[in-house]
Amino acid sequence: MGFPIKAIQTDNGSEYTARFHEMADKLAIKHCFNYVKKPIYNGKIERFNRTIQEALPYSTDFLYDIVDNPERTQATIDNYLGFYNNDRPHASLNFRTPNEFLLQYQLA
Repeated sequence: MGFPIKAIQTDNGSEYTARFHEMADKLAIKHCFNYVKKPIYNGKIERFNRTIQEALPYSTDFLYDIVDNPERTQATIDNYLGFYNNDRPHASLNFRTPNEFLLQYQLA
């Protein structure tokens, strides 16, 4: 996107400790944790996760692919994220895509 990531905020799940936290440190990215049992502070990402879960084909085959074919799983997710950021209008952004919304600030 043309700018460095300076910080990332996650919940306190075990997937964000150990290796994830170490990599953030290595990349000089500040890793902030949410308050425990306070999802209100992470509402936007929780809503995004729900959108992904509703949009992706959570069939039995897809769930098996997560384990057996992670490359295909990642390609499916990447394709959806491309659509989400570049093609899908968002009501909260006055029916612009996230990239269109971001561009208005880069050009200003």
